[in-house]
Amino acid sequence: MRLCADPRYLRRLQASAMGEALPVFDCRPGREFLFIDEHGLVSPCSFTGDAYGVPLSSLRTISDLDGLHDRFTIAQAAARCDACNDCPSTQTFAKFAA
Repeated sequence: MRLCADPRYLRRLQASAMGEALPVFDCRPGREFLFIDEHGLVSPCSFTGDAYGVPLSSLRTISDLDGLHDRFTIAQAAARCDACNDCPSTQTFAKFAA
């Protein structure tokens, strides 16, 4: 099989296969990707809603949306989510870039 992916994604696959943690220290949370769960929480990815989630109902303006990156960055600096220490979020590793 031929796998077309960015080298970062191949590294994520290798780390997973080897049981190695692959932390991400700056995923630019909320800058390029947002996740909204079934409870209406907006977070940087599907793995960080409990730690960094913001209620969708609290986002009323473009400024609110523009401010999410800073808000998530501050929250991450204050209390790093366990998922960030072995980031499973494939968009962070450019899964679809080839």
